[in-house]
Amino acid sequence: MEETNFTPQPPLSPQPGVQPGAAGAAESSAPVFDRPEGAAGSPPPPVNGAPHVPGGETPPVPPGIPPLSPAKQAKKALRRCSNRNSLLLLLLVVGTNLVALGVLLVMKLLGVRMSTSAFATVANLISYGSLYLVMAPLLLLIGNAGQPHKVRTYFTKPKASGKEVAKWTLIGVGLTYGISYVFNFLFTIIQLLFGVELAAPSLVTDTGFANALISFFFMALAAPLMEELIFRGTLLCHTLPFGSWFAIVVVGISFGLTHMNYQQLFYAIMMGIAAGFVAVKSQSIWPALGIHLSINLIGAAQSILVGHIDLSVLTGGGSSRYVMTYLLSKLPYLLPVLLLSLLCLAAAVGGFVLFVIEVVNHKDTFRLENPCTVLTPAQKAGAYLSAPGTILTLVVMLGMTVCNALGVL
Repeated sequence: MEETNFTPQPPLSPQPGVQPGAAGAAESSAPVFDRPEGAAGSPPPPVNGAPHVPGGETPPVPPGIPPLSPAKQAKKALRRCSNRNSLLLLLLVVGTNLVALGVLLVMKLLGVRMSTSAFATVANLISYGSLYLVMAPLLLLIGNAGQPHKVRTYFTKPKASGKEVAKWTLIGVGLTYGISYVFNFLFTIIQLLFGVELAAPSLVTDTGFANALISFFFMALAAPLMEELIFRGTLLCHTLPFGSWFAIVVVGISFGLTHMNYQQLFYAIMMGIAAGFVAVKSQSIWPALGIHLSINLIGAAQSILVGHIDLSVLTGGGSSRYVMTYLLSKLPYLLPVLLLSLLCLAAAVGGFVLFVIEVVNHKDTFRLENPCTVLTPAQKAGAYLSAPGTILTLVVMLGMTVCNALGVL
Protein backbone atom coordinates (compact mmCIF):
# COMPACT_ATOMS: atom_id res chain seq x y z
CA MET A 1 0.00 0.00 0.00
CA GLU A 2 1.33 3.42 -0.91
CA GLU A 3 2.57 5.46 1.99
CA THR A 4 0.88 8.73 2.96
CA ASN A 5 2.36 11.29 5.30
CA PHE A 6 -1.09 12.12 6.68
CA THR A 7 -0.43 9.81 9.63
CA PRO A 8 -1.93 9.38 13.12
CA GLN A 9 -0.43 11.73 15.69
CA PRO A 10 -0.56 12.34 19.45
CA PRO A 11 -3.69 13.53 21.25
CA LEU A 12 -4.67 17.19 21.22
CA SER A 13 -4.18 17.68 24.93
CA PRO A 14 -2.48 15.76 27.75
CA GLN A 15 -4.40 12.73 28.93
CA PRO A 16 -6.63 13.18 32.00
CA GLY A 17 -4.58 13.21 35.15
CA VAL A 18 -1.32 14.09 33.34
CA GLN A 19 -0.03 17.60 33.88
CA PRO A 20 1.87 19.43 31.14
CA GLY A 21 5.58 19.02 31.67
CA ALA A 22 5.20 15.80 33.68
CA ALA A 23 6.89 12.57 32.74
CA GLY A 24 5.31 11.11 29.63
CA ALA A 25 4.00 14.52 28.58
CA ALA A 26 7.32 16.30 28.26
CA GLU A 27 7.75 15.17 24.67
CA SER A 28 5.51 17.92 23.38
CA SER A 29 3.21 20.55 24.81
CA ALA A 30 1.65 21.26 21.42
CA PRO A 31 -2.02 20.54 20.74
CA VAL A 32 -1.84 17.15 19.10
CA PHE A 33 -4.62 14.74 18.42
CA ASP A 34 -3.85 11.12 17.90
CA ARG A 35 -0.96 8.89 18.95
CA PRO A 36 -0.30 5.34 17.80
CA GLU A 37 -0.90 2.78 20.52
CA GLY A 38 2.16 2.28 22.69
CA ALA A 39 3.76 5.66 21.87
CA ALA A 40 4.85 8.11 24.55
CA GLY A 41 1.88 9.93 26.01
CA SER A 42 -0.58 7.18 25.04
CA PRO A 43 -3.22 6.07 27.55
CA PRO A 44 -1.70 3.85 30.24
CA PRO A 45 -1.77 0.11 29.51
CA PRO A 46 -4.39 -2.07 31.20
CA VAL A 47 -3.65 -3.05 34.76
CA ASN A 48 -4.57 -6.63 35.65
CA GLY A 49 -6.70 -6.84 32.55
CA ALA A 50 -8.77 -3.75 33.41
CA PRO A 51 -9.27 -1.47 30.38
CA HIS A 52 -8.31 2.17 30.42
CA VAL A 53 -11.18 4.46 31.44
CA PRO A 54 -11.13 8.17 30.47
CA GLY A 55 -11.57 10.74 33.17
CA GLY A 56 -8.46 10.49 35.30
CA GLU A 57 -7.75 8.46 38.40
CA THR A 58 -10.66 6.70 40.07
CA PRO A 59 -11.50 8.32 43.44
CA PRO A 60 -11.34 6.11 46.52
CA VAL A 61 -14.52 4.10 47.16
CA PRO A 62 -16.12 4.49 50.63
CA PRO A 63 -16.25 1.30 52.72
CA GLY A 64 -19.27 -0.89 52.06
CA ILE A 65 -19.94 0.52 48.58
CA PRO A 66 -18.91 -1.76 45.71
CA PRO A 67 -16.71 -0.05 43.13
CA LEU A 68 -18.17 0.74 39.73
CA SER A 69 -17.19 -1.48 36.85
CA PRO A 70 -14.89 0.03 34.21
CA ALA A 71 -17.82 0.29 31.78
CA LYS A 72 -19.97 2.17 34.30
CA GLN A 73 -17.08 4.48 35.15
CA ALA A 74 -16.62 5.24 31.45
CA LYS A 75 -20.34 5.91 30.96
CA LYS A 76 -20.38 8.22 33.96
CA ALA A 77 -17.39 10.16 32.64
CA LEU A 78 -18.95 10.34 29.18
CA ARG A 79 -22.23 11.72 30.54
CA ARG A 80 -20.27 14.44 32.36
CA CYS A 81 -18.52 15.29 29.10
CA SER A 82 -21.86 15.28 27.26
CA ASN A 83 -23.48 17.59 29.81
CA ARG A 84 -20.55 19.99 29.63
CA ASN A 85 -20.56 20.15 25.83
CA SER A 86 -24.32 20.46 25.47
CA LEU A 87 -24.82 23.05 28.18
CA LEU A 88 -22.07 25.17 26.63
CA LEU A 89 -23.95 25.09 23.31
CA LEU A 90 -27.25 25.87 25.02
CA LEU A 91 -25.58 28.83 26.72
CA LEU A 92 -24.31 29.99 23.32
CA VAL A 93 -27.77 29.84 21.71
CA VAL A 94 -29.80 31.26 24.60
CA GLY A 95 -27.19 33.81 25.61
CA THR A 96 -26.86 35.19 22.08
CA ASN A 97 -30.60 35.83 21.84
CA LEU A 98 -30.74 37.38 25.30
CA VAL A 99 -27.85 39.74 24.57
CA ALA A 100 -29.34 40.78 21.22
CA LEU A 101 -32.81 41.35 22.73
CA GLY A 102 -31.27 43.28 25.61
CA VAL A 103 -29.43 45.66 23.27
CA LEU A 104 -32.56 46.23 21.18
CA LEU A 105 -34.61 46.86 24.33
CA VAL A 106 -32.10 49.45 25.56
CA MET A 107 -32.28 51.18 22.18
CA LYS A 108 -36.06 51.28 22.42
CA LEU A 109 -35.99 52.66 25.98
CA LEU A 110 -33.53 55.35 24.87
CA GLY A 111 -35.93 56.34 22.11
CA VAL A 112 -33.52 55.63 19.26
CA ARG A 113 -35.32 56.24 15.96
CA MET A 114 -34.17 55.16 12.52
CA SER A 115 -35.51 54.14 9.14
CA THR A 116 -36.64 50.59 8.46
CA SER A 117 -33.56 49.81 6.36
CA ALA A 118 -31.20 51.32 8.94
CA PHE A 119 -32.88 49.34 11.72
CA ALA A 120 -32.47 46.12 9.72
CA THR A 121 -28.76 46.85 9.33
CA VAL A 122 -28.31 47.63 13.03
CA ALA A 123 -30.31 44.56 14.06
CA ASN A 124 -28.12 42.41 11.81
CA LEU A 125 -24.99 43.89 13.38
CA ILE A 126 -26.35 43.31 16.90
CA SER A 127 -27.27 39.70 16.10
CA TYR A 128 -23.84 38.84 14.66
CA GLY A 129 -22.00 40.85 17.32
CA SER A 130 -23.88 39.16 20.18
CA LEU A 131 -22.89 35.75 18.82
CA TYR A 132 -19.29 36.18 17.68
CA LEU A 133 -18.03 39.11 19.76
CA VAL A 134 -19.76 38.44 23.08
CA MET A 135 -21.01 34.89 23.58
CA ALA A 136 -18.40 32.96 21.57
CA PRO A 137 -15.42 34.44 23.49
CA LEU A 138 -17.30 33.88 26.77
CA LEU A 139 -17.92 30.26 25.79
CA LEU A 140 -14.22 29.75 25.08
CA LEU A 141 -13.30 31.13 28.49
CA ILE A 142 -15.78 28.89 30.28
CA GLY A 143 -15.12 25.83 28.14
CA ASN A 144 -11.35 25.93 28.53
CA ALA A 145 -11.33 26.82 32.23
CA GLY A 146 -9.38 24.25 34.19
CA GLN A 147 -8.48 22.30 31.05
CA PRO A 148 -4.95 21.52 29.76
CA HIS A 149 -6.02 22.75 26.32
CA LYS A 150 -6.29 26.51 25.72
CA VAL A 151 -7.08 28.62 22.69
CA ARG A 152 -3.41 29.30 22.06
CA THR A 153 -2.64 25.58 21.95
CA TYR A 154 -4.87 24.94 18.94
CA PHE A 155 -2.77 26.91 16.45
CA THR A 156 0.22 24.65 15.98
CA LYS A 157 1.80 23.96 12.63
CA PRO A 158 -0.01 21.07 10.91
CA LYS A 159 1.87 17.77 11.11
CA ALA A 160 1.28 17.10 7.42
CA SER A 161 2.69 18.37 4.15
CA GLY A 162 1.14 21.31 2.36
CA LYS A 163 0.06 18.94 -0.43
CA GLU A 164 -1.80 16.70 2.01
CA VAL A 165 -3.49 19.65 3.73
CA ALA A 166 -4.58 21.07 0.34
CA LYS A 167 -5.92 17.68 -0.75
CA TRP A 168 -7.97 17.18 2.38
CA THR A 169 -9.21 20.76 2.29
CA LEU A 170 -10.58 20.09 -1.21
CA ILE A 171 -12.08 16.79 -0.04
CA GLY A 172 -13.78 18.48 2.92
CA VAL A 173 -15.12 21.36 0.83
CA GLY A 174 -16.22 19.02 -1.96
CA LEU A 175 -18.06 16.59 0.32
CA THR A 176 -19.80 19.51 2.02
CA TYR A 177 -21.09 20.93 -1.26
CA GLY A 178 -22.02 17.44 -2.46
CA ILE A 179 -24.16 16.79 0.62
CA SER A 180 -25.72 20.24 0.19
CA TYR A 181 -26.80 19.43 -3.38
CA VAL A 182 -28.18 16.02 -2.39
CA PHE A 183 -30.31 17.29 0.48
CA ASN A 184 -31.51 20.37 -1.38
CA PHE A 185 -32.78 18.00 -4.06
CA LEU A 186 -34.40 15.69 -1.47
CA PHE A 187 -36.13 18.56 0.31
CA THR A 188 -37.43 19.87 -3.01
CA ILE A 189 -38.88 16.42 -3.81
CA ILE A 190 -40.46 16.19 -0.34
CA GLN A 191 -42.13 19.58 -0.76
CA LEU A 192 -43.50 18.62 -4.19
CA LEU A 193 -44.76 15.20 -3.04
CA PHE A 194 -46.46 16.39 0.15
CA GLY A 195 -47.53 19.83 -1.05
CA VAL A 196 -45.76 21.65 1.77
CA GLU A 197 -43.52 24.67 1.63
CA LEU A 198 -40.62 24.75 4.04
CA ALA A 199 -39.36 28.14 5.17
CA ALA A 200 -35.67 28.43 4.29
CA PRO A 201 -33.52 31.10 5.94
CA SER A 202 -32.64 34.10 3.80
CA LEU A 203 -28.92 34.05 3.06
CA VAL A 204 -29.11 37.11 0.79
CA THR A 205 -27.40 40.30 1.94
CA ASP A 206 -29.34 43.53 1.53
CA THR A 207 -27.77 46.12 -0.74
CA GLY A 208 -25.59 48.81 0.75
CA PHE A 209 -21.94 49.05 1.77
CA ALA A 210 -22.67 48.64 5.50
CA ASN A 211 -24.64 45.42 4.96
CA ALA A 212 -21.95 44.02 2.67
CA LEU A 213 -19.23 44.86 5.18
CA ILE A 214 -21.15 43.26 8.06
CA SER A 215 -21.86 40.10 6.07
CA PHE A 216 -18.29 39.74 4.85
CA PHE A 217 -16.67 40.33 8.22
CA PHE A 218 -18.93 38.08 10.25
CA MET A 219 -19.84 35.39 7.70
CA ALA A 220 -16.46 35.03 6.00
CA LEU A 221 -14.05 35.77 8.87
CA ALA A 222 -15.52 35.83 12.38
CA ALA A 223 -17.81 32.80 11.98
CA PRO A 224 -15.14 30.34 10.76
CA LEU A 225 -12.61 31.45 13.37
CA MET A 226 -14.89 31.45 16.40
CA GLU A 227 -16.84 28.34 15.42
CA GLU A 228 -13.69 26.32 14.78
CA LEU A 229 -12.23 27.38 18.12
CA ILE A 230 -15.43 26.25 19.84
CA PHE A 231 -16.17 23.03 17.96
CA ARG A 232 -12.84 21.72 16.63
CA GLY A 233 -11.05 23.23 19.59
CA THR A 234 -12.86 23.15 22.93
CA LEU A 235 -15.66 20.62 22.36
CA LEU A 236 -13.51 18.20 20.37
CA CYS A 237 -10.80 18.28 23.04
CA HIS A 238 -13.37 17.46 25.72
CA THR A 239 -14.58 14.41 23.80
CA LEU A 240 -11.38 12.93 22.29
CA PRO A 241 -10.55 10.72 25.31
CA PHE A 242 -13.62 8.64 24.42
CA GLY A 243 -12.41 7.88 20.89
CA SER A 244 -11.34 10.04 17.97
CA TRP A 245 -14.07 8.99 15.54
CA PHE A 246 -16.71 9.20 18.25
CA ALA A 247 -15.61 12.74 19.11
CA ILE A 248 -15.45 13.82 15.45
CA VAL A 249 -18.97 12.58 14.67
CA VAL A 250 -20.60 13.82 17.89
CA VAL A 251 -19.11 17.31 17.61
CA GLY A 252 -19.90 17.42 13.87
CA ILE A 253 -23.57 16.62 14.52
CA SER A 254 -23.66 19.23 17.29
CA PHE A 255 -22.24 21.78 14.85
CA GLY A 256 -25.01 21.08 12.35
CA LEU A 257 -27.75 21.27 14.99
CA THR A 258 -26.64 24.69 16.24
CA HIS A 259 -27.59 26.19 12.85
CA MET A 260 -31.22 25.36 13.71
CA ASN A 261 -32.56 25.34 10.17
CA TYR A 262 -33.21 22.40 7.87
CA GLN A 263 -31.41 23.87 4.85
CA GLN A 264 -28.03 24.09 6.58
CA LEU A 265 -28.38 21.11 8.94
CA PHE A 266 -26.93 18.26 6.90
CA TYR A 267 -24.17 20.02 5.00
CA ALA A 268 -23.06 21.68 8.25
CA ILE A 269 -22.85 18.21 9.84
CA MET A 270 -20.77 17.02 6.87
CA MET A 271 -18.48 20.03 7.13
CA GLY A 272 -18.14 19.54 10.88
CA ILE A 273 -17.12 15.90 10.45
CA ALA A 274 -14.66 16.72 7.65
CA ALA A 275 -13.15 19.58 9.65
CA GLY A 276 -12.87 17.42 12.76
CA PHE A 277 -11.14 14.64 10.82
CA VAL A 278 -8.47 16.90 9.31
CA ALA A 279 -7.94 18.57 12.68
CA VAL A 280 -7.32 15.20 14.34
CA LYS A 281 -5.07 13.94 11.54
CA SER A 282 -2.99 17.11 11.25
CA GLN A 283 -2.85 17.88 15.00
CA SER A 284 -3.85 21.46 14.24
CA ILE A 285 -6.93 23.60 13.83
CA TRP A 286 -5.50 25.31 10.72
CA PRO A 287 -6.69 22.77 8.10
CA ALA A 288 -10.18 22.73 9.64
CA LEU A 289 -10.19 26.52 9.56
CA GLY A 290 -9.16 26.36 5.88
CA ILE A 291 -12.21 24.25 5.02
CA HIS A 292 -14.54 26.52 6.95
CA LEU A 293 -13.04 29.73 5.56
CA SER A 294 -13.25 28.45 1.97
CA ILE A 295 -16.95 27.60 2.26
CA ASN A 296 -17.90 30.78 4.10
CA LEU A 297 -15.89 33.06 1.81
CA ILE A 298 -17.72 31.69 -1.22
CA GLY A 299 -21.04 31.86 0.61
CA ALA A 300 -20.48 35.47 1.71
CA ALA A 301 -19.50 36.53 -1.81
CA GLN A 302 -22.59 34.87 -3.30
CA SER A 303 -24.80 36.41 -0.61
CA ILE A 304 -23.52 39.92 -1.31
CA LEU A 305 -23.73 39.56 -5.10
CA VAL A 306 -27.22 38.01 -5.13
CA GLY A 307 -28.42 40.88 -2.95
CA HIS A 308 -28.11 43.11 -6.04
CA ILE A 309 -30.31 40.82 -8.17
CA ASP A 310 -34.11 40.72 -7.88
CA LEU A 311 -34.75 37.02 -8.36
CA SER A 312 -38.51 37.57 -8.42
CA VAL A 313 -38.08 38.97 -11.94
CA LEU A 314 -37.39 35.43 -13.15
CA THR A 315 -40.69 34.13 -11.74
CA GLY A 316 -42.81 37.27 -11.98
CA GLY A 317 -44.44 36.44 -15.30
CA GLY A 318 -42.83 39.29 -17.21
CA SER A 319 -42.03 39.08 -20.90
CA SER A 320 -38.91 37.22 -21.93
CA ARG A 321 -37.55 40.41 -23.45
CA TYR A 322 -37.94 42.26 -20.15
CA VAL A 323 -36.32 39.43 -18.19
CA MET A 324 -33.38 39.27 -20.61
CA THR A 325 -32.88 43.04 -20.48
CA TYR A 326 -32.93 42.96 -16.69
CA LEU A 327 -30.44 40.09 -16.51
CA LEU A 328 -28.08 41.83 -18.92
CA SER A 329 -28.20 44.94 -16.75
CA LYS A 330 -27.21 42.81 -13.74
CA LEU A 331 -24.44 40.95 -15.55
CA PRO A 332 -21.64 42.41 -13.34
CA TYR A 333 -23.30 40.65 -10.39
CA LEU A 334 -24.79 37.66 -12.18
CA LEU A 335 -21.60 36.50 -13.90
CA PRO A 336 -19.53 36.14 -10.69
CA VAL A 337 -22.42 34.27 -9.06
CA LEU A 338 -22.52 31.80 -11.96
CA LEU A 339 -18.74 31.36 -11.85
CA LEU A 340 -18.78 30.74 -8.10
CA SER A 341 -21.61 28.21 -8.55
CA LEU A 342 -19.56 26.37 -11.17
CA LEU A 343 -16.57 26.44 -8.80
CA CYS A 344 -18.69 24.85 -6.07
CA LEU A 345 -19.89 22.15 -8.46
CA ALA A 346 -16.33 21.44 -9.59
CA ALA A 347 -15.20 21.25 -5.95
CA ALA A 348 -18.00 18.78 -5.19
CA VAL A 349 -16.99 16.50 -8.06
CA GLY A 350 -13.25 16.82 -7.45
CA GLY A 351 -13.56 16.36 -3.70
CA PHE A 352 -15.72 13.25 -4.10
CA VAL A 353 -13.28 11.69 -6.60
CA LEU A 354 -10.31 12.35 -4.31
CA PHE A 355 -12.24 10.92 -1.37
CA VAL A 356 -12.99 7.69 -3.24
CA ILE A 357 -9.34 7.40 -4.27
CA GLU A 358 -8.27 7.90 -0.67
CA VAL A 359 -10.72 5.26 0.59
CA VAL A 360 -9.50 2.74 -1.99
CA ASN A 361 -5.75 3.39 -1.78
CA HIS A 362 -5.19 4.65 1.78
CA LYS A 363 -7.61 2.89 4.12
CA ASP A 364 -5.16 3.26 7.00
CA THR A 365 -5.67 7.02 6.85
CA PHE A 366 -9.08 6.58 8.45
CA ARG A 367 -7.85 4.53 11.40
CA LEU A 368 -7.88 6.73 14.48
CA GLU A 369 -7.03 6.16 18.12
CA ASN A 370 -9.72 4.87 20.48
CA PRO A 371 -8.54 5.24 24.09
CA CYS A 372 -11.94 4.12 25.45
CA THR A 373 -12.24 0.51 24.31
CA VAL A 374 -14.34 -0.53 27.30
CA LEU A 375 -17.49 0.80 25.55
CA THR A 376 -18.88 -0.07 22.14
CA PRO A 377 -19.91 2.76 19.77
CA ALA A 378 -23.58 2.06 20.58
CA GLN A 379 -22.88 2.25 24.33
CA LYS A 380 -21.01 5.51 23.86
CA ALA A 381 -23.89 7.00 21.87
CA GLY A 382 -26.40 5.84 24.48
CA ALA A 383 -24.40 7.31 27.35
CA TYR A 384 -23.82 10.60 25.54
CA LEU A 385 -27.46 11.04 24.52
CA SER A 386 -28.81 10.09 27.96
CA ALA A 387 -27.15 13.04 29.71
CA PRO A 388 -29.85 15.45 30.98
CA GLY A 389 -28.12 18.53 29.59
CA THR A 390 -27.85 16.93 26.17
CA ILE A 391 -31.53 15.90 26.16
CA LEU A 392 -32.54 19.48 27.00
CA THR A 393 -30.24 20.96 24.36
CA LEU A 394 -31.46 18.53 21.68
CA VAL A 395 -35.09 19.36 22.46
CA VAL A 396 -34.39 23.08 22.15
CA MET A 397 -32.34 22.86 18.95
CA LEU A 398 -34.53 20.32 17.17
CA GLY A 399 -37.64 22.24 18.23
CA MET A 400 -36.18 25.47 16.84
CA THR A 401 -35.21 23.69 13.61
CA VAL A 402 -38.77 22.39 13.09
CA CYS A 403 -40.34 25.74 14.00
CA ASN A 404 -38.04 27.57 11.58
CA ALA A 405 -38.84 25.08 8.80
CA LEU A 406 -42.60 25.55 9.36
CA GLY A 407 -42.24 29.33 9.50
CA VAL A 408 -43.50 29.53 13.07
CA LEU A 409 -40.58 31.71 14.21
